[in-house]
Amino acid sequence: MSSEPILVVQQSPPLTVQKSAPKGVSRFIGREEELRRLMDAGGATRSCPVRAVYGMLGVGKSTLVAEAARNLVHDFDECLYIDLRASCPWPVHPYDAVAGLLRACGMDQGDVARDLAGLVEQWRVHVSGKRLLLILGDADEEQVEAIAPNSDDCLVLITSRKQLGGDLVDDFVFLDVPGPQEAARLFLALADRRPARTDAAAVAELVEMCGRLPLALAVLANVLKQRRTWTIAKLRDDFVSRPGMVKGGDWARRVDQTLLFWYDQLPPESKYFLRRLALHPGVECDRYAAAALGGIPAEEADERLDHLYRGHLLTERAADRYRMHKLVRDHVYARALEVDPPDVRDAATARLLDLYEYTADMAGRHFDRRARPAGPAVAPAYGHPPLTSRADAAAWLRSECPNLLSCAEYAYEKGETAEYGRVVRLAAAMAEFLRQRGPWDRGIALHDRAVASARASGDALGQARALFNKANLHFRRAERQPDYEAVDELLRAVLALCDETSRHPSPRADPETARIIEAEAHSLRGHAKWMTDDAGTEDQIRVALSAFRAAKDQLGEADVCKQLSDLLRMTRPEEAEALAKRAVELCSEMHDELGETNALDSLGLVELFKGEAASAEGQFRDCLARYRGLGSRIGEANSQLHLARALRLIGRYRLARDAACEGLAVYEELGVRQGQANALEVYSSVLRVTGQLSLAARHSKKAVEIYGELGESLGKAEALDGLGIALRLKGKYGEAAGHLEESAALYGRHRRPFGKAEALSHLGVVLRLTGEFERAAELLREALREFRQVHHPFGQANALHQLGTILRLTAHDRTDYKAADERFERAEEIFVRIGHPLGQANVKAGRALVKDALGDPAGAQRGLEDSLQRFKDLGDRLGQAEVLNHLGELLLSTSDPIGGLARHRSALRAARQVQSPLEQGRAHHGAAHCLLINGSEAEAAVDLRQAVRIFTDIRAFENHRIDRELAQLESRLAERGH
Repeated sequence: MSSEPILVVQQSPPLTVQKSAPKGVSRFIGREEELRRLMDAGGATRSCPVRAVYGMLGVGKSTLVAEAARNLVHDFDECLYIDLRASCPWPVHPYDAVAGLLRACGMDQGDVARDLAGLVEQWRVHVSGKRLLLILGDADEEQVEAIAPNSDDCLVLITSRKQLGGDLVDDFVFLDVPGPQEAARLFLALADRRPARTDAAAVAELVEMCGRLPLALAVLANVLKQRRTWTIAKLRDDFVSRPGMVKGGDWARRVDQTLLFWYDQLPPESKYFLRRLALHPGVECDRYAAAALGGIPAEEADERLDHLYRGHLLTERAADRYRMHKLVRDHVYARALEVDPPDVRDAATARLLDLYEYTADMAGRHFDRRARPAGPAVAPAYGHPPLTSRADAAAWLRSECPNLLSCAEYAYEKGETAEYGRVVRLAAAMAEFLRQRGPWDRGIALHDRAVASARASGDALGQARALFNKANLHFRRAERQPDYEAVDELLRAVLALCDETSRHPSPRADPETARIIEAEAHSLRGHAKWMTDDAGTEDQIRVALSAFRAAKDQLGEADVCKQLSDLLRMTRPEEAEALAKRAVELCSEMHDELGETNALDSLGLVELFKGEAASAEGQFRDCLARYRGLGSRIGEANSQLHLARALRLIGRYRLARDAACEGLAVYEELGVRQGQANALEVYSSVLRVTGQLSLAARHSKKAVEIYGELGESLGKAEALDGLGIALRLKGKYGEAAGHLEESAALYGRHRRPFGKAEALSHLGVVLRLTGEFERAAELLREALREFRQVHHPFGQANALHQLGTILRLTAHDRTDYKAADERFERAEEIFVRIGHPLGQANVKAGRALVKDALGDPAGAQRGLEDSLQRFKDLGDRLGQAEVLNHLGELLLSTSDPIGGLARHRSALRAARQVQSPLEQGRAHHGAAHCLLINGSEAEAAVDLRQAVRIFTDIRAFENHRIDRELAQLESRLAERGH
């Protein structure tokens, strides 16, 4: 189909009907999904619908439709394009449009009907049965209703700045500004430039300055295309310094002329309302903000917003939240400065600030745990969100947080005393929400303004409170970007202000309030000292506890009791338990649900440390439900990890894994890297038990890296300990020992006896496996002393079990075996008392082996079978492999080599599943012995070679003995000619 001359219907300005696709661009960039949807509409097997493309001025509607038409035109018998100019001062009348289309198709003037109805009928008869591609540019509903053919053989593509009725179109594409990368590609293509690596930042800045609007990008790209000697950086610098007039391009004038033409076509009420919306210091608004700015009821504002949205003068970024494009906003704001008197503009923004202050105060009280002074007494005249629940308040604050921060900045910049007070009150209302959920950086900036505002207005207590809140935000940020020195510096300033207020009270500086702020500062200082392992941590926290008790402040006392409980949990668990219970009691009296849940979580941790894992599980499940009900995501994540620890100890590994994964997902969502590291290590501890050793080692290694980047030595020590265990289970004893030694050293340096004891205990296991029995026993005895000192039953039981194992392996007589059994018995008593099934299974196996050594093979077999069943019930394949090897050795010693061989083969399969080289080597070695007894020396040699290879790789102490066995066997086989 060839392009034919343009036919003109006389009209001023002339109406043109083009018998070809509209002209597009030589190189179409991006919009792949939108183009695909338009292209799918014209498929040969489909009935061809009416499809519209909506979007604001200059967003690229016509370019998209032109590209789609260029690709589709060959599938149709005919193509017609008409620009209907619906958004211009001279829109094409529907009669003229249909008449022009008929004439373009060859109908004589005299045959054209005189009325619209008759004309439409002629048009539909003419196109019936034809495969027609019809493009309607800048159309409105009246035009489309008259022109759109009632035929399945036609495809109609429409561009419109207004949303058309659903009965007129079958589908539509809404075109927004392109994303940053697509906008950059478009700009470079239009400028005909290939960027250097160093140009990326300049390109990104330029496209954002244009608001990523294709119209603006095209104008600016043309400047660069004409100035071939200019670099992209040169254009960026020129644009930054003179955004109104890029040298040689007059960019702003050309874009502004287009926007002015568009603005002038709007009805007066739309112009007025847009000018009010442009006064908003933030970037988007809802019906209540629009009502305050316009001075109209919220219901009317809602209708006006919807009207502007349907005309694509606003975009809807989220449900009922609207914004203007950056360039449109700038243009309309400039019109507001020209048209509206200053007092009218100021009154509009004052109504908006009153709305935000009132609603933020109402929302913040859902999160405040401490009473604040009364907020604004009078509700906004034009309505406000109801916010009847904490969930409503959280949703509003999340949505409005950027606006609130922008409005606080605007109020501060006004430099008026009344506005200074507003900044202080806004910061106080948002403080707890920002502390819990961020953004911490912008929250810190807000409180910088609040501190300066309080200082400027002579509000000493307001300044102290703002400084304290800023320190609290710094503390939360320090969990990701450690800077506890900054926290301490701020808190010293708070204490100085409180001290000054106490010595020189004034009507605006209540001494009682000053004492509470002072106590809070002591408490936060104690927490910061704890994070840096300062020796004065406990003293600092006890100072805070005394201060809160002196002020009879139950809330502060409860918080510090919980804080002190967490600190003392691993050294004085009984005192820690009493403190946690006191915190629960105080919070319950105050109906402080979040504080009570935090204290219950601490109580669960004490129970977990004391070995009461089943009780702790119930506590953590209760806390998890509470945190979810309160909407505390960080509390939810913490409880998931604590629950995972408890579930692992009672042998519910699948549930433990799920809890650890859910906690990790929340930390990743919140961006809390320390929490991510904690979760990775807890997850690793579950994987180690279930035999997924490579994955466990990777997770522990990642946790070590994160802790190292954060400068968190104690977390790093715990992760190194976990990494050492995983590597030991993988048979990498040398690497494991190195990590465990580093972990013990870190714990020792930070005076953490419990952590050091755990690392020494695990190092003792590695040394036992490499045959260094004396040093292993020495480390385990040291660990046992430390565990007893901190009253940690699980650690004591583990150390006793390992000491019993060393005594069994090195025993010379019945006395030694009985000493080993005595250690096992004491360990078993503790494991039974604390409800630790894995420990019980391990000790059962140890005691069974002692029975065998003391001449009771039948009792030994019963004990091993009992242990094996326990490991099966737990799903612990590594434990199963170990016990199956012991059973194989026992059956061989009782003259059942066939049964023994079967057990060793089963052990080998289980050991391979969990990637345990030690148990694989033992399985091959045991199988070789069974085969030798059966006279299968050649097969036995195969297994012995495998055992030697494995034990050599992992440097197990059995290696030399088994190597000699293999040499003797191979010598015999050589003599026989094998």
